[in-house]
Amino acid sequence: MKWETLQSFLSKQGVFLIHDTTEQRSQFGLLRCLPALNRLGIEEFTYPWRWRQLQSGDGRGLFSYEYSLLQNIEYEEQMLAALTTQYYEDETQHSIGGLINRWQEMGTMVVVADEKQFQTQQGLRPLYHEPFAIAQRPYDDVYDALNQWYNDQGFDFPLTDTQNVFLQDNAILYERVAGETVTQTTELFSLLNDAPYLPLYDAIAAAFQSHDGPGTSPKKDDALQNLASWLRRRIEWDSSTAMRVVRSLNSTVADNTRAFDPAAVAQDASMSDARREARNLDSTPLGQTYKAWLQRSP
Repeated sequence: MKWETLQSFLSKQGVFLIHDTTEQRSQFGLLRCLPALNRLGIEEFTYPWRWRQLQSGDGRGLFSYEYSLLQNIEYEEQMLAALTTQYYEDETQHSIGGLINRWQEMGTMVVVADEKQFQTQQGLRPLYHEPFAIAQRPYDDVYDALNQWYNDQGFDFPLTDTQNVFLQDNAILYERVAGETVTQTTELFSLLNDAPYLPLYDAIAAAFQSHDGPGTSPKKDDALQNLASWLRRRIEWDSSTAMRVVRSLNSTVADNTRAFDPAAVAQDASMSDARREARNLDSTPLGQTYKAWLQRSP
């Protein structure tokens, strides 16, 4: 699908269905779509709180965006994306049918589900057959359109094992600053502590934040299991890969009291390299986003 086609869908009133089925269980990996939707201009998202929650009880994403619980969403002419599964729709109280009823006549809503035949509890037919449906497309098509948009601005996706656009962003920035190409998501996480200029660093620093004082601290097994599940909802990892990554991150924190500590970032030489590279970025939409990330203070 072309980028222009995707943009035309989002300019129409109604509901656009994106179906995404990963090799893992349906609720794992579904949030990999979220960064791509954010790139398309969608700023508000809703999905089950459980997918957002970490062991500490708070909730967060890999990057900053507006998250709302289903029952708290109010229509204010914004584009909205709801991510769910057929199981959540059928077996829980969190049906998105009411939300669709409000949006179909007033604005544009994107639904990301795990099945092409996704149907709401109140629906009489699959969602993409409803008269208010704009279109349905697999996430692969959306990702291909984003890839084209990146190419047009001079950027290529380096990672070969994910369709999470935010992780691709981080790999692109690492290549720009460090001059080295990363092709695997596990490799990206392994170098993260030495690249605090990457926006992904902030999410991991927050996950290992100490609850007993400043800085970070290693986590116990139940917290590591929870973090692994949290990452799997966003990255196409099986359980053993996710646990291997989080145990490696935990070892880094245990061995180095300054690991993933935002207070230590200002003294890191790589931050100066990142700010120099930020000045070389073009004034394209992506260039401006990357510049803001490289110039931020973690």
